[in-house]
Amino acid sequence: MKRPTEQDLARHFLAHRNTGYSIAYVLRQSKGRYALHIGILIAFLVGFQATDDLWLKGFCLWAIGMFFGALVRDAGWLRRIKMSWPFTQKITNWRKVEAIAEGRDSADQAVDGTA
Repeated sequence: MKRPTEQDLARHFLAHRNTGYSIAYVLRQSKGRYALHIGILIAFLVGFQATDDLWLKGFCLWAIGMFFGALVRDAGWLRRIKMSWPFTQKITNWRKVEAIAEGRDSADQAVDGTA
C-alpha cells in the first residue's frame, strides 16, 4: 500500500477538525487493510477446522488470538485518540495543517522523509 504523504495526512486531519474525531472515518480509510486482516483470519479459521494435527490447530488458534488481540488494541487506541481529540484540536497549528494540505508547505515529502 502507498505510504501517505504529509499532504494526505493533513487532509485527514482537517476532515477530523471539521467533524470531530470520527472512528468511522478512520475505519473507512483503513477498509483495505482490515479486509486483508479478515481474509487472513478466515484462512486461519479454515485451517483450524480442516486439520487434525494438534500443532497446526494450536498455531491457528494462536494466530486467531493474535488477530483478536490486535483488534482490541486498535479499538483502545482509537478510543484514546477520540478522548484526547479536544486537546489535540486546541494545540494544533491549523494554518500550518491547511498549508500542508494545500501543497504550500513540504507536502511532497513522504512521512518518513522519502519521496
